[in-house]
Amino acid sequence: MVEQLLSSPLGEVRLRCWPHRRNERLQAWDGADRYLLEQVVAQQAARPWLVFNDSQGALAVSLSRAGQAALSCADDWLAYAAVNANASDNGLAAPGWAWLDELPARLAQQGVGGVLFKVPRQVPLLEAQLAVLCQCLPPGMPVWLAGLDKHLPRHLREVLDTWLTQVQTLPGRFKAHGFSAVTGGAGPADADSRLMAVVDWPEQGWQLQNRAGVFAWQQVDIGARLLLQALPDSGGDVADLGCGSGVLGMAMLAQHADARVWFCDSSRQAILSAGDNVARCLPDAGARVQFHQGNGLDELQQRFDHILLNPPFHRGAAVDTAVGKMLIRHAARHLRPDGSLRLVVNRHLDYRGALSRAFARREIIASNDKFVVWCCRP
Repeated sequence: MVEQLLSSPLGEVRLRCWPHRRNERLQAWDGADRYLLEQVVAQQAARPWLVFNDSQGALAVSLSRAGQAALSCADDWLAYAAVNANASDNGLAAPGWAWLDELPARLAQQGVGGVLFKVPRQVPLLEAQLAVLCQCLPPGMPVWLAGLDKHLPRHLREVLDTWLTQVQTLPGRFKAHGFSAVTGGAGPADADSRLMAVVDWPEQGWQLQNRAGVFAWQQVDIGARLLLQALPDSGGDVADLGCGSGVLGMAMLAQHADARVWFCDSSRQAILSAGDNVARCLPDAGARVQFHQGNGLDELQQRFDHILLNPPFHRGAAVDTAVGKMLIRHAARHLRPDGSLRLVVNRHLDYRGALSRAFARREIIASNDKFVVWCCRP
C-alpha cells in the first residue's frame, strides 16, 4: 500500500485515490502537486484560489486545511468525487467546484486572486481551459503552472506564450517543472479550431463537432470503427459506456427505431459533445436519449439489453486496465438476463480473466491487427 500522508508547507493531509480499491498501487499526489503547494507558501498571501486539474484533491484539500478558499475545475467526474471524498476523510467541507462550461458564470459571482494549474497531458484540453481562463479573469491575474517532467506536453512553452503573458520557466523540483505567468494573452488567431474539432463521418452522412479534451476528438476512434461493424442487430435499451463523442450510441439510434440510448462518460466535455452531436445529427431522437456523467454505470438503476464499451486503458498517465475491468463488472451487473456486452479492446491487453469472471458466454466476433471485439452474455 502506498503512503497516504501528504506533507507540504501548508500542513499534512491524508489522501487516497478514488475510486478506492484494494492494494492501491498509485499515489494520490505527485511532484507537480508539491511544486504548486510550495508556490502557494512562497506568495505569502491567502488568496481565493482557482485550481485546475486537481485529480485527487491534493491542492484543494491542502488549501482548505490551511484555511484558504479554493474553487476547483477539471473535466473528470472522478476528480470531482475524489476531491469531495478526500476532503471528507480529513474532516473538511467539500471545496467549491465548477465544470469548465460553468466557470464563466461562477467567476462572475465570486472573485479569485490567483490560479494554480496542473498541466494536463492533452494539449487540446489545456488550451480549452486557458481560453476560459483568459475570457473570465482580468489581465494581470497571477497563474502558477506545474507538471511532471515526463508528462509535460511538447511545445508547452509555445502554448503558454500564446494564451498568457510574462511567462517564466521556474527551476525544476520533485521531478517537475513550473511556470509563472499572468493573464492577458490575446490567444491564437485560430482559437476556434483548437477548441472544437469538426469530424466528417461520411458513412453516416454526419458531421461531428467534438469539444477539446474528448478522446480521439479529431477522428472517429479506430477501435470504435471496428466495433461499429459488430453492433447488435436489435435495439431496446442501450448503454454507450465511455461514450466519448457518442458515435456508438448514435449508430444504434440510427439503425434501430426502437433503440433508447444512455450516453455515459466521466468526462464533462464528452457528455456535452455527445449531446451536441445527437441534437445536430439526429434531431428527432431527443425522446430516446439520456446522458449520465459519473463513474461508469454507478447511480443508474436501469437494466440494459445491450452495452457498448470501448474502455480507457490509462489511469492518469499510467497504463492501467483496472478502469476497463471495473466497467466490465458494471456491465455484468446492469445487463438483462438475455442482454449482451460488445467490448472492443487492444490486442495486447488481456481482459480474458475479467470477462470469464463476469460472463458465462464469451466469443470474439470481430478483429484486426490492433483490436478485438468480444460479445459477452450472462
